[in-house]
Amino acid sequence: MGFSAFFLEKLLVIPHLVIAFTLGGTDPLIIGWEGKTLTFAVNHTSCGVSDEVVFGAIDASIALWNSVPTSGIKLARGATSTASTADVFAGVATDNPVIICDPAFSTTTGMDANFVAGVGYFAYGTPSYRIVRCFLLLNAEPGAKAAMASLPVELVNVVAAHELGHVLGLGHSGNVNALMYYDASDKEELRLAQDDADGLSYLYPRAELGGSPVFGCGTTFTGNGPPTGGGGLAGFLSTAFLIFGAWLVCRRRPTREST
Repeated sequence: MGFSAFFLEKLLVIPHLVIAFTLGGTDPLIIGWEGKTLTFAVNHTSCGVSDEVVFGAIDASIALWNSVPTSGIKLARGATSTASTADVFAGVATDNPVIICDPAFSTTTGMDANFVAGVGYFAYGTPSYRIVRCFLLLNAEPGAKAAMASLPVELVNVVAAHELGHVLGLGHSGNVNALMYYDASDKEELRLAQDDADGLSYLYPRAELGGSPVFGCGTTFTGNGPPTGGGGLAGFLSTAFLIFGAWLVCRRRPTREST
């Protein structure tokens, strides 16, 4: 597999419609996961919150993405997992994809646990350009301001749903109303905008729509450096969800958009 810090921005203009979603990835040919169902295992042993909160956030996020009628993929929550962060970074975890509550979040990711609430990683290879591995780390560091235990349940739900969007292959949206918009400071309701639905349907169109992207080509933006950070990040792209005080902001890491 080959990986690099590169992503495709889909900024398309159709009469009376602007499509601002972006695709995460290292090549403009990214086509997401193979198959019609993606089942997430969950390691919830160190979440620092009740099972009701963590499973509720995951289930609500899955139901939200499954509500897109033009999408050809369905998500599900599967069995509990014993996969560790070391396992997933080394590529030896038997569960894939997997969601893990990480009590050593700052050490694992190299990010500030007082500002970063969650991070999603995925990897894919050539020539298929399909995503083949992914995992989502939720901040469960004791005492950290951005840990799940420090956040209102509504914000935990938003974090989980946004990061699920990333591991499905979506980048950030330029549409301020979208769940995948980079700044979620004013988002208190868990919902998708049409732009989120368009992005998911682009990657996973229903078979009756032809099994190929439903919109045309966009433009490419190139990151200005290789992936960086702690925890053995080589080979993975990541996006983090950051909190500044009471404000939620999600930011692509380590890829930075060219100016």
